Amino acid sequence: MVAPVDRAAFLAALAQAAAPRLRGVTLPGIGACYMRPVTAGDVFDAESARAALTAAGVEITQKVNIAIGLAQSLCDESGAPLLDPANADHIRQLLALPWETVSVAMQDPDATAAGSEKKARRPSA
Repeated sequence: MVAPVDRAAFLAALAQAAAPRLRGVTLPGIGACYMRPVTAGDVFDAESARAALTAAGVEITQKVNIAIGLAQSLCDESGAPLLDPANADHIRQLLALPWETVSVAMQDPDATAAGSEKKARRPSA
């Protein structure tokens, strides 16, 4: 049986969970920036980005979808995006980055916090 919901506590927990949790990263060859988790809203916004990219002649592949997620995640210290996931040039630049750079961005922060330098898996093509 589920206990009654404390509405105020629920809303406070919701606000805390939705607050951006930024993590600082230093991307090899680029420098320092921040990453934020992709949000539920970003998942829906990605469809608009895919439509804009398709209109710009970009074929939507698994690789492009990963680049869209990276574009949505890379930000400044206030959480403002550094890239536009609907901008074909930004996506092409992300796709052209060396794996070393991308793998740093994709590292599991929980694994690093636990003391084990877990490397990001190379996605299958």
